[in-house]
Order: sequence, then structure tokens, then C-alpha cells
Amino acid sequence: MAELVALLHAHASPGHHSLGRLSGELDEAMSAPGRRELRRLIVLWSGYRARFLFPGPSGPSRDFEEELSRLGRLSLDNFLESAAWAVRGGYSGSPASDVLSRDVNAQGEILLRAKARGESAEELARQLFDDPDAVRRRVMNLLADVYQLYFDNQWKAMSSRLEADVSARAALAQNAGASTVIASLSPAARVMAPPLRVRIDKMHHGYVRLAETDLWMIPSALGWPHFLVKHEPGWSAIIQYPVHDPSLKSARPLLRDVRARMEVVVDANRLSLCRLIAREPASTSDLAARTGMPASQVSRHLRRLRDAGLVHQHREGRMVIYELDLDGFRNLGSDLLNALLR
Repeated sequence: MAELVALLHAHASPGHHSLGRLSGELDEAMSAPGRRELRRLIVLWSGYRARFLFPGPSGPSRDFEEELSRLGRLSLDNFLESAAWAVRGGYSGSPASDVLSRDVNAQGEILLRAKARGESAEELARQLFDDPDAVRRRVMNLLADVYQLYFDNQWKAMSSRLEADVSARAALAQNAGASTVIASLSPAARVMAPPLRVRIDKMHHGYVRLAETDLWMIPSALGWPHFLVKHEPGWSAIIQYPVHDPSLKSARPLLRDVRARMEVVVDANRLSLCRLIAREPASTSDLAARTGMPASQVSRHLRRLRDAGLVHQHREGRMVIYELDLDGFRNLGSDLLNALLR
């Protein structure tokens, strides 16, 4: 299920993940009502992926039906809590107990955050508070449809490669320990001591004490460019890591074009905006709320990034959503070298 969710996350913004072919195939495989349901539930996996979509205390299963069954057996409070965090874009904010007790202020905060993320997020938040079990049934039905109509064959084709990666990491763990394995998953992770710990460069701060909680490391063939770390209170910690980075050929730009792009990204505020939309495409108002910058200032920064070819935009209803142009950033280094050698 975690890999199926990686596909859904990429489908939510295919230009961001270089998986346009798979995204198009999924659309073709789904019925028109299924495609509409994908859009209605998109907030559950578009940015902050709902924790209930990943293995729980009993760990991962190789059987999709079993994982789906576990979701059906999850307590309604746990489902509501996890889904509420997803629609607001993270588990910070009001305590989960306030959400679960149907506290009006806590729900109002989540609805306000959901509204800033778009119409589909606001609509789902309202439905979630009205009837969380109905939302869970919709999620389970959609996941089952995606698996049966499309993902089953994809999983069969990629699972052996993921299993090989698991075997290699397990051998490394036996020889070098858990910290070395975690640090091997991404350049963003490095071992530090004393005390022995692994630091992962992410946008948020948090601590996972492995003496107190389980950690599941899950390889992904579809998750690139994300190195996903989830450590919600009351749940096992999760790391979903890409097993490879696709390589794309770069163009042969002029040196002045590369220099213009580099000048745009040296600004600290623009870099902060880039890090946020690298995690999840967002609107100007949402980015303003997250950064504390005025919306007019955010808009000016986004315009500079867009003009430099580092951000692109699309419209969802009345809102303009901005996405990071991964190729623009990925090619900066090679473009600079190519321009110098031109």
C-alpha cells in the first residue's frame, strides 16, 4: 500500500515526479467516477500523506488485501486523527484530543487550513467531521479500485527489485548497525555521535527514539525525489526512501541563463518557498500562511522563480497552485558545467 500511495502522490502532480507515463496510464485505467474520486480525496496523499496509508504497529504486509483489511479495522478515532492531520497538512497545531472530541475551535482551525489548500481539501474536511466512517469506506474502495485496475501489475513488475534492496540493507544492518543503514538511505541523512544518532535534513523538527518505537524502512521505486520520514505520536516511525534516482539529460544553456537562475535562488525567502513547494504544491495564500510573509511578497518571489524556469503553475478552480520544476533545479549543476565547457 505504501508504494501504491507513492504512485497516487506522483499522480497528484506528475510534472513534479517525472512519472507522467504512469500517471496517464492510471487515468486511462480508471473510470470517470474513479478519476473524480481521485481528485476529491487527493489531499490525503498530495503533500502530507495520511499516516493510516502506511504500516501500523503490526508492520508491513506483502498482501494488499491484508493491508486494506487492517485499515478497515483501525479505530475510527485513529482514522479521524490521521485524516485530519492530512487535510491540514501536518500534525502540528491543535492537539489530537481536541479534534477527536469534536472541539469546534480545533475543527475550525483545520477547516481554515484545508480551505487554504483548495476546494477539494475543504470539502473533504467537512465530510470527515460529518461522517469519518463514510470517508474511510470511500478511501478503501478507491484504493481497491486503483490496485485491481492498474497497480497490481505494476507491483508484480517492481517488487523483486524492492526485495533485493531490502536484502542488501538487511545485510548492511547485520554488519554495521541500524544507524549506518539509515544514513545510507539518503544524502540528507548522516550519523552523529555522541550520543549515537542520525540527523536527517528536513523542513520540520522532531525526534524519534528507537528504544521507544519501531521504525519501518520501506523502499520505493516510485517515490523519487522524496525521502519521506513520518513520526506521528502513537504510531510506528516510517522512512520511505527511493531506490534509485532517474537520470535525465540536460540541455546546453547559455552561461547568462544559468547565472540568472542561480541569482534567483540565493535569496533565503525564495529558498524557503522552494523547500515548501518541493514537499507539496501550494497556493500563494497557503505559502503566506506557512511562512508568515505577506501574500504580495510571496507572489513576487514566485514570479521571479517562475520566470527563471524553477517553478510552474496550474489552476485549480479559483486558485493558482505552484509546483517546483524539478528539472530546472536538477539541471542547475550540469547546466553550469555544460555552459562553462561550451
